[in-house]
This record gives sequence, C-alpha cells and structure tokens, in this order.
Amino acid sequence: APKGGAFFSGFWPHMFCDSFGRMCYLSCYELNKSYLVKRRDGVDDGVNDTRMLSLYERIICAGASGMICWTIIYPADVLRSRMYANALAEYRPNLLQMVKSIYAEENSLKPFYRGLGVSVLRAGPVAAVVLPVY
Repeated sequence: APKGGAFFSGFWPHMFCDSFGRMCYLSCYELNKSYLVKRRDGVDDGVNDTRMLSLYERIICAGASGMICWTIIYPADVLRSRMYANALAEYRPNLLQMVKSIYAEENSLKPFYRGLGVSVLRAGPVAAVVLPVY
C-alpha cells in the first residue's frame, strides 16, 4: 500500500490551475471587454466604460476568455489529472518525474495537449454563461 501523501498528490498543478488560471480567466475577460469598447466606440482615451456592453457582447468576451485561458493552462491540468490518477498507486511520481514521464510518451509536448480541442470547445460556452453574471 502507498505511504502517506496521497491526499496532497497533484496539489501544485492544482494550485497553479486555480490561482494563475483564474487570474488569466478574469484578466482576459476584462481585456476583451476593454478592447471591444475601444473598437466599438472608436475612442482610446484610457477610460473604457465596460458597463455599457450588452449582454451579447459580454457573452462573446467571456467565451473567448474561457477558450484563451484553457489553452494556456491545459498542460498543467493534464499534469494535475495524471497526478490525481496516480495518487493511490504503489509508485507515485513527484511533479518533475510526472512531467518527464508525460513528455517521454512521445518525446514531445504533444501529450500535454491531448484533448485540448474538446476542453476548449467546452470552456467557451461555460465561460459565456458564468462570467457575464458577475
């Protein structure tokens, strides 16, 4: 049976996904809204009142933000998922060992992006529903 530590397996990739990922998510959303106001109003005075965006415009900005964010953090999510899956295994690789193991599957970064398309397609609608509510 594996020794202690299974409870914290995948903690650092999880921390990265939830902290950096949320920062990326909300920053992209705000930047997208500001960009849309600049493009729509044709004014770049440094003050962009994003409160005047319609619900449809906020939905578009949110969907794009979700897709951008998941594209950026997806490798960490793969790492986190693999570490969770190995949490109760006899041999539990640490973070660096898991990165090397995933890379070694095809001697490329390709395994870190397997399934990205489906996740990005899911992320757009989810973010489009969640972010405009706030």
